[in-house]
Amino acid sequence: PYNGDQSGAAGPSPSPAPGPPPPDGRGRHRRRTESLVLVALGVLVVVVGVVAMAIGWGGEGDDGTDASAPATDAPVAGPIVAPTGVVGTWDGSSWQPRPDGEQPGAGLEYAVVGIDDEVGSASGAAVSEDCPSQRGRSELDVAVALEASGAGPPPIAVAGVADPLPRTVEQFDTGSATYRDAAAEVARGLGATTDPTLTQVLRIDLEGNGTEEVVVAAEHLSDPDGLSGRRGDWSVVFFRRVAGDGVATDVLASSVVTGDGDGDPLERIQTASIADLNGDGTMEVVLNGRSASAAWTSVHAVDGEGVPTQVLEAGCDG
Repeated sequence: PYNGDQSGAAGPSPSPAPGPPPPDGRGRHRRRTESLVLVALGVLVVVVGVVAMAIGWGGEGDDGTDASAPATDAPVAGPIVAPTGVVGTWDGSSWQPRPDGEQPGAGLEYAVVGIDDEVGSASGAAVSEDCPSQRGRSELDVAVALEASGAGPPPIAVAGVADPLPRTVEQFDTGSATYRDAAAEVARGLGATTDPTLTQVLRIDLEGNGTEEVVVAAEHLSDPDGLSGRRGDWSVVFFRRVAGDGVATDVLASSVVTGDGDGDPLERIQTASIADLNGDGTMEVVLNGRSASAAWTSVHAVDGEGVPTQVLEAGCDG
Protein backbone atom coordinates (compact mmCIF):
# COMPACT_ATOMS: atom_id res chain seq x y z
CA PRO A 1 0.00 0.00 0.00
CA TYR A 2 1.00 3.57 -0.55
CA ASN A 3 2.00 5.19 2.79
CA GLY A 4 2.64 8.81 1.90
CA ASP A 5 6.19 10.18 1.70
CA GLN A 6 8.71 7.61 0.42
CA SER A 7 11.67 9.96 0.02
CA GLY A 8 14.11 7.46 1.52
CA ALA A 9 14.48 9.15 4.98
CA ALA A 10 15.33 6.81 7.88
CA GLY A 11 12.50 5.55 10.03
CA PRO A 12 8.88 4.85 9.23
CA SER A 13 6.95 7.46 7.31
CA PRO A 14 4.15 9.03 9.24
CA SER A 15 0.63 8.36 8.13
CA PRO A 16 -1.03 11.30 6.40
CA ALA A 17 -3.18 13.41 8.61
CA PRO A 18 -6.87 12.87 8.16
CA GLY A 19 -8.60 15.45 6.06
CA PRO A 20 -10.79 15.85 3.06
CA PRO A 21 -9.68 14.28 -0.21
CA PRO A 22 -8.25 16.37 -2.96
CA PRO A 23 -10.95 18.39 -4.58
CA ASP A 24 -10.92 16.39 -7.89
CA GLY A 25 -9.53 13.00 -6.66
CA ARG A 26 -6.71 13.04 -9.28
CA GLY A 27 -3.87 12.01 -6.93
CA ARG A 28 -5.66 8.85 -5.80
CA HIS A 29 -6.65 8.00 -9.38
CA ARG A 30 -3.06 8.42 -10.56
CA ARG A 31 -1.72 6.10 -7.84
CA ARG A 32 -4.37 3.47 -8.62
CA THR A 33 -3.51 3.63 -12.34
CA GLU A 34 0.19 3.17 -11.66
CA SER A 35 -0.52 0.08 -9.55
CA LEU A 36 -2.71 -1.46 -12.23
CA VAL A 37 -0.05 -0.86 -14.86
CA LEU A 38 2.59 -2.59 -12.72
CA VAL A 39 0.29 -5.56 -12.12
CA ALA A 40 -0.47 -5.83 -15.85
CA LEU A 41 3.23 -5.75 -16.72
CA GLY A 42 3.94 -8.50 -14.19
CA VAL A 43 1.22 -10.72 -15.61
CA LEU A 44 2.54 -10.13 -19.13
CA VAL A 45 6.07 -11.15 -18.11
CA VAL A 46 4.78 -14.38 -16.55
CA VAL A 47 2.70 -15.24 -19.62
CA VAL A 48 5.64 -14.63 -21.97
CA GLY A 49 7.86 -16.85 -19.82
CA VAL A 50 5.32 -19.69 -19.81
CA VAL A 51 4.90 -19.49 -23.59
CA ALA A 52 8.66 -19.54 -24.09
CA MET A 53 9.04 -22.63 -21.93
CA ALA A 54 6.20 -24.38 -23.75
CA ILE A 55 7.87 -23.68 -27.08
CA GLY A 56 11.15 -25.04 -25.75
CA TRP A 57 9.55 -28.23 -24.45
CA GLY A 58 7.53 -28.91 -27.56
CA GLY A 59 10.16 -28.02 -30.14
CA GLU A 60 13.87 -28.63 -30.32
CA GLY A 61 15.92 -30.22 -27.57
CA ASP A 62 19.16 -28.89 -26.13
CA ASP A 63 21.14 -30.46 -28.97
CA GLY A 64 19.00 -28.89 -31.69
CA THR A 65 17.15 -32.11 -32.53
CA ASP A 66 13.41 -32.43 -32.77
CA ALA A 67 12.40 -33.76 -29.33
CA SER A 68 8.98 -34.81 -30.62
CA ALA A 69 10.42 -37.09 -33.34
CA PRO A 70 9.85 -40.78 -32.53
CA ALA A 71 12.95 -42.86 -31.82
CA THR A 72 13.64 -46.03 -33.82
CA ASP A 73 15.03 -49.28 -32.47
CA ALA A 74 17.93 -49.41 -34.92
CA PRO A 75 18.97 -47.68 -38.14
CA VAL A 76 17.92 -49.02 -41.53
CA ALA A 77 19.98 -52.12 -42.35
CA GLY A 78 20.23 -54.64 -45.14
CA PRO A 79 19.66 -56.23 -47.47
CA ILE A 80 20.32 -59.58 -45.85
CA VAL A 81 21.60 -61.97 -48.52
CA ALA A 82 21.79 -65.78 -48.35
CA PRO A 83 22.97 -68.30 -50.96
CA THR A 84 19.50 -68.18 -52.55
CA GLY A 85 19.51 -64.36 -52.75
CA VAL A 86 17.89 -61.54 -50.80
CA VAL A 87 16.05 -62.65 -47.66
CA GLY A 88 14.81 -59.27 -46.41
CA THR A 89 15.77 -56.02 -44.68
CA TRP A 90 15.31 -54.01 -41.48
CA ASP A 91 13.48 -50.71 -42.17
CA GLY A 92 14.43 -49.01 -38.89
CA SER A 93 11.57 -50.39 -36.82
CA SER A 94 10.55 -53.78 -38.26
CA TRP A 95 11.73 -56.69 -40.40
CA GLN A 96 10.63 -56.49 -44.02
CA PRO A 97 10.49 -59.57 -46.28
CA ARG A 98 12.05 -59.75 -49.70
CA PRO A 99 10.13 -57.30 -51.94
CA ASP A 100 8.73 -57.95 -55.39
CA GLY A 101 10.48 -56.47 -58.37
CA GLU A 102 14.19 -55.91 -58.91
CA GLN A 103 16.10 -56.57 -55.69
CA PRO A 104 18.08 -53.72 -54.10
CA GLY A 105 21.63 -54.22 -52.91
CA ALA A 106 23.81 -54.74 -55.97
CA GLY A 107 27.08 -52.82 -55.64
CA LEU A 108 26.90 -52.53 -51.83
CA GLU A 109 29.62 -53.76 -49.49
CA TYR A 110 28.47 -56.61 -47.27
CA ALA A 111 29.72 -58.08 -44.01
CA VAL A 112 29.88 -61.87 -44.29
CA VAL A 113 29.24 -63.71 -41.01
CA GLY A 114 29.21 -67.44 -40.30
CA ILE A 115 29.38 -69.23 -36.96
CA ASP A 116 33.09 -68.62 -36.39
CA ASP A 117 34.59 -65.47 -34.88
CA GLU A 118 35.55 -63.83 -38.15
CA VAL A 119 33.71 -61.25 -40.26
CA GLY A 120 34.57 -61.11 -43.93
CA SER A 121 33.54 -58.65 -46.62
CA ALA A 122 32.25 -58.95 -50.16
CA SER A 123 30.44 -56.92 -52.80
CA GLY A 124 26.92 -57.59 -54.00
CA ALA A 125 26.32 -58.30 -57.66
CA ALA A 126 23.13 -58.28 -59.72
CA VAL A 127 22.34 -61.73 -61.09
CA SER A 128 19.52 -63.43 -62.92
CA GLU A 129 16.84 -64.94 -60.73
CA ASP A 130 17.17 -68.68 -60.12
CA CYS A 131 13.50 -69.23 -59.32
CA PRO A 132 11.50 -66.26 -60.68
CA SER A 133 8.21 -68.18 -60.71
CA GLN A 134 8.28 -68.26 -56.92
CA ARG A 135 9.22 -64.65 -56.37
CA GLY A 136 6.49 -62.61 -57.93
CA ARG A 137 7.55 -60.07 -60.53
CA SER A 138 11.26 -60.18 -59.75
CA GLU A 139 13.71 -60.85 -62.56
CA LEU A 140 16.99 -59.84 -60.88
CA ASP A 141 18.47 -60.88 -57.57
CA VAL A 142 21.61 -60.05 -55.58
CA ALA A 143 24.47 -62.51 -55.12
CA VAL A 144 27.30 -62.34 -52.58
CA ALA A 145 30.21 -64.80 -52.49
CA LEU A 146 29.25 -67.05 -49.56
CA GLU A 147 31.70 -69.91 -49.22
CA ALA A 148 30.77 -72.68 -46.81
CA SER A 149 33.48 -73.68 -44.35
CA GLY A 150 34.03 -77.43 -44.38
CA ALA A 151 30.86 -79.48 -44.12
CA GLY A 152 28.89 -76.69 -42.46
CA PRO A 153 26.29 -74.45 -44.07
CA PRO A 154 27.23 -71.25 -45.95
CA PRO A 155 27.29 -67.95 -44.01
CA ILE A 156 25.01 -64.92 -44.29
CA ALA A 157 25.74 -61.42 -45.63
CA VAL A 158 24.32 -58.10 -44.40
CA ALA A 159 24.86 -54.49 -45.48
CA GLY A 160 24.63 -51.40 -43.30
CA VAL A 161 25.60 -52.91 -39.92
CA ALA A 162 28.84 -51.59 -38.42
CA ASP A 163 29.41 -54.50 -36.00
CA PRO A 164 27.44 -57.63 -36.93
CA LEU A 165 29.39 -59.77 -34.43
CA PRO A 166 29.38 -57.85 -31.12
CA ARG A 167 29.94 -61.06 -29.11
CA THR A 168 31.76 -64.29 -29.91
CA VAL A 169 29.91 -67.52 -30.65
CA GLU A 170 31.34 -70.46 -28.70
CA GLN A 171 31.30 -73.84 -30.43
CA PHE A 172 30.95 -76.71 -27.98
CA ASP A 173 31.82 -80.39 -28.25
CA THR A 174 29.16 -82.24 -30.24
CA GLY A 175 29.77 -85.31 -28.10
CA SER A 176 28.05 -83.71 -25.10
CA ALA A 177 25.78 -86.23 -23.37
CA THR A 178 23.70 -83.40 -21.89
CA TYR A 179 22.75 -81.95 -25.26
CA ARG A 180 22.40 -85.35 -26.89
CA ASP A 181 19.81 -86.22 -24.26
CA ALA A 182 18.09 -82.88 -24.85
CA ALA A 183 18.04 -83.58 -28.61
CA ALA A 184 16.54 -87.03 -28.05
CA GLU A 185 13.78 -85.48 -25.95
CA VAL A 186 13.06 -82.86 -28.65
CA ALA A 187 12.98 -85.58 -31.33
CA ARG A 188 10.48 -87.63 -29.33
CA GLY A 189 8.29 -84.56 -29.09
CA LEU A 190 8.36 -84.40 -32.90
CA GLY A 191 7.42 -88.06 -33.27
CA ALA A 192 10.92 -89.43 -33.97
CA THR A 193 12.53 -92.17 -31.85
CA THR A 194 15.86 -92.82 -33.57
CA ASP A 195 19.11 -91.80 -31.87
CA PRO A 196 20.36 -88.24 -32.46
CA THR A 197 23.66 -87.06 -33.85
CA LEU A 198 24.69 -83.57 -32.79
CA THR A 199 26.15 -81.43 -35.57
CA GLN A 200 26.29 -78.04 -33.79
CA VAL A 201 26.25 -76.89 -30.17
CA LEU A 202 26.62 -73.09 -30.09
CA ARG A 203 26.57 -70.86 -27.01
CA ILE A 204 26.11 -67.08 -27.18
CA ASP A 205 24.78 -64.18 -25.14
CA LEU A 206 22.34 -62.89 -27.77
CA GLU A 207 21.21 -59.78 -25.90
CA GLY A 208 24.42 -58.89 -24.10
CA ASN A 209 22.69 -59.11 -20.72
CA GLY A 210 25.06 -61.65 -19.15
CA THR A 211 22.74 -64.64 -19.71
CA GLU A 212 23.80 -67.10 -22.41
CA GLU A 213 21.62 -69.13 -24.76
CA VAL A 214 22.48 -72.38 -26.56
CA VAL A 215 21.53 -73.30 -30.14
CA VAL A 216 21.70 -77.01 -31.01
CA ALA A 217 21.46 -78.73 -34.40
CA ALA A 218 20.77 -82.45 -34.27
CA GLU A 219 19.73 -85.09 -36.78
CA HIS A 220 19.35 -88.70 -37.74
CA LEU A 221 19.98 -89.02 -41.50
CA SER A 222 20.31 -92.20 -43.51
CA ASP A 223 21.52 -90.29 -46.58
CA PRO A 224 23.16 -87.00 -45.47
CA ASP A 225 24.49 -86.26 -48.96
CA GLY A 226 21.55 -87.07 -51.24
CA LEU A 227 18.94 -86.41 -48.52
CA SER A 228 16.64 -89.16 -49.68
CA GLY A 229 14.42 -89.52 -46.65
CA ARG A 230 13.83 -92.88 -44.99
CA ARG A 231 11.72 -93.93 -42.08
CA GLY A 232 13.24 -92.67 -38.82
CA ASP A 233 15.09 -89.75 -40.44
CA TRP A 234 14.80 -86.28 -38.93
CA SER A 235 16.64 -82.96 -38.51
CA VAL A 236 16.03 -80.15 -36.02
CA VAL A 237 17.52 -76.95 -34.64
CA PHE A 238 16.39 -76.02 -31.15
CA PHE A 239 17.08 -73.16 -28.75
CA ARG A 240 17.65 -73.42 -24.98
CA ARG A 241 17.28 -70.41 -22.71
CA VAL A 242 16.88 -69.55 -19.04
CA ALA A 243 13.20 -69.17 -18.11
CA GLY A 244 12.39 -68.43 -14.48
CA ASP A 245 14.16 -71.02 -12.31
CA GLY A 246 14.58 -73.50 -15.15
CA VAL A 247 15.47 -73.92 -18.81
CA ALA A 248 13.03 -73.56 -21.73
CA THR A 249 13.48 -75.29 -25.09
CA ASP A 250 12.12 -73.78 -28.33
CA VAL A 251 12.19 -75.62 -31.67
CA LEU A 252 13.30 -73.17 -34.38
CA ALA A 253 12.82 -75.51 -37.35
CA SER A 254 12.44 -79.24 -37.93
CA SER A 255 11.96 -81.87 -40.62
CA VAL A 256 10.74 -85.39 -39.82
CA VAL A 257 10.04 -88.24 -42.22
CA THR A 258 6.57 -89.45 -41.35
CA GLY A 259 5.98 -91.93 -44.20
CA ASP A 260 7.02 -95.56 -44.45
CA GLY A 261 8.78 -95.60 -47.80
CA ASP A 262 12.13 -94.38 -49.11
CA GLY A 263 12.38 -91.01 -50.82
CA ASP A 264 10.02 -89.11 -48.51
CA PRO A 265 10.68 -85.34 -48.26
CA LEU A 266 13.48 -84.45 -45.84
CA GLU A 267 15.42 -81.27 -45.09
CA ARG A 268 18.77 -80.96 -43.36
CA ILE A 269 18.66 -77.93 -41.06
CA GLN A 270 21.67 -76.22 -39.46
CA THR A 271 22.67 -72.85 -38.03
CA ALA A 272 24.30 -70.70 -40.71
CA SER A 273 25.11 -67.66 -38.57
CA ILE A 274 24.43 -65.92 -35.28
CA ALA A 275 24.83 -62.19 -35.89
CA ASP A 276 23.36 -58.75 -35.27
CA LEU A 277 21.52 -58.13 -38.53
CA ASN A 278 19.91 -54.76 -37.73
CA GLY A 279 22.53 -52.99 -35.61
CA ASP A 280 20.57 -52.89 -32.34
CA GLY A 281 23.13 -54.89 -30.34
CA THR A 282 20.96 -58.04 -30.08
CA MET A 283 22.01 -60.96 -32.24
CA GLU A 284 19.71 -63.03 -34.46
CA VAL A 285 19.92 -66.74 -35.32
CA VAL A 286 20.07 -67.60 -39.04
CA LEU A 287 19.18 -71.11 -40.20
CA ASN A 288 19.94 -72.85 -43.48
CA GLY A 289 17.76 -75.68 -44.74
CA ARG A 290 18.24 -77.82 -47.81
CA SER A 291 16.61 -80.85 -49.34
CA ALA A 292 17.41 -82.90 -52.44
CA SER A 293 15.95 -80.15 -54.63
CA ALA A 294 15.46 -76.99 -52.58
CA ALA A 295 17.12 -74.58 -50.16
CA TRP A 296 15.97 -71.83 -47.80
CA THR A 297 17.20 -69.40 -45.17
CA SER A 298 15.30 -68.14 -42.12
CA VAL A 299 16.07 -65.44 -39.53
CA HIS A 300 14.94 -65.78 -35.91
CA ALA A 301 14.90 -62.86 -33.44
CA VAL A 302 14.30 -62.88 -29.69
CA ASP A 303 11.76 -60.61 -28.01
CA GLY A 304 12.08 -58.75 -24.71
CA GLU A 305 11.51 -61.98 -22.80
CA GLY A 306 14.17 -63.85 -24.79
CA VAL A 307 11.62 -65.92 -26.75
CA PRO A 308 12.70 -66.59 -30.38
CA THR A 309 10.39 -65.94 -33.33
CA GLN A 310 10.95 -66.37 -37.06
CA VAL A 311 10.98 -62.91 -38.67
CA LEU A 312 12.22 -63.62 -42.21
CA GLU A 313 12.37 -66.56 -44.62
CA ALA A 314 13.19 -66.94 -48.31
CA GLY A 315 14.44 -69.64 -50.62
CA CYS A 316 13.93 -71.71 -53.72
CA ASP A 317 11.89 -74.89 -54.08
CA GLY A 318 12.88 -77.59 -56.52
